[in-house]
Amino acid sequence: MDYINESDSIVNNVIDNNINKNKNILSIFSTLKLQNNTAYTDVIIKGSTQIINGANPSKVKNSIKKTYFKDIEKIQMNGKNWNVSKKINTDIRNEIKSSSIESSFARTKELGGEFIIISEHSDARELCEEDQGKIYSLDGTEGEVLDFDGTVYEYYDWNQTSFGEPAGILGINCRHQSYPYFPEKVLS
Repeated sequence: MDYINESDSIVNNVIDNNINKNKNILSIFSTLKLQNNTAYTDVIIKGSTQIINGANPSKVKNSIKKTYFKDIEKIQMNGKNWNVSKKINTDIRNEIKSSSIESSFARTKELGGEFIIISEHSDARELCEEDQGKIYSLDGTEGEVLDFDGTVYEYYDWNQTSFGEPAGILGINCRHQSYPYFPEKVLS
């Protein structure tokens, strides 16, 4: 599929993987009796892609609601009533963020990197606070690296962070960013 750029295989692979992962979104909306169960996931992916490519987010979300949920204001899921507009907004934001994070990690690896560094700010949530401002290995190792200024930094296993938890690092409403980190030398 050509989502963003035919030659950008990393981004296309990430989006294809997210399409497969997000099939579970369909079960949420099966109660809405959509004629085509893949319609919602397809529309969220396409809407997310349009926004990534610069489309107005409000127009995309309103278009989705008018097309697929004309007369439906709320749905019930896991005992909670969801406003359809808010659920669409949440799913699109999560899809964009997930694609962005996966693309960043894949691009880091493509460039020969194995480390990321997480931004740091003073009012971080509890789970984020533990993980912010550190260097992490994407390959599951821990040790030390030498920076270009001669400073030695400890690095940690990314798999041991709060990543993947809703309130964890890079989770829902998290403002932290990850950046590729290329040390001068890996010491251990």
